[in-house]
Amino acid sequence: EIRFMFMIPKVYYSFIAINFMIPTLACDLAVNGFTPNIQNTTLTLFSHFIAIFFDSIVLTIVSFLIATYFFLRHREKKGIFLLMVMFFSGAIIFLLKNLFGRARPINSFVVESGYAFPSGHSTIIVVFLGLLVYLFAARKNVLKMSLVAGLLALFVGFTRLYLGVHYLSDVLAGFIVGGIILFVSIRIYGKFLK
Repeated sequence: EIRFMFMIPKVYYSFIAINFMIPTLACDLAVNGFTPNIQNTTLTLFSHFIAIFFDSIVLTIVSFLIATYFFLRHREKKGIFLLMVMFFSGAIIFLLKNLFGRARPINSFVVESGYAFPSGHSTIIVVFLGLLVYLFAARKNVLKMSLVAGLLALFVGFTRLYLGVHYLSDVLAGFIVGGIILFVSIRIYGKFLK
């Protein structure tokens, strides 16, 4: 226990060191400086709607409804799998945001709390839409549904940049993290739970 107490400062300072490993890239500044030039009322309102609808809390509620559908259809494994992956994704997002501690752009169009890296919206939308395709799409429609899901995920990422609450690297990191979570989860489900 005493040894563990002395380890805490080392872990804390290692977190600080990691924070400095995420510089603001030239592409981050370029995109962040460009988006104010295309702002208009319609796109702003729509981006606000997307931000609210695809928030992790809203998607968790939707996941509960979908899981309830699976339970009613006696497909409990699918329902449990969906909820577990969504909760796990939320935990990973929280951990990474606090681990890296990257501040949001100072010229954001709206005010949002919390850290920026990785983008929670970008991460969770990849996981959520990917799970929907995996759990619902018939084999012959997987490619079409994956394309639609991919385009929607890209649009969600764009709205985060448009609102100025993330840098480009935040959004790209979110896509990557979401893709890894989705891939690993599907592999585990296919091997042990299906």
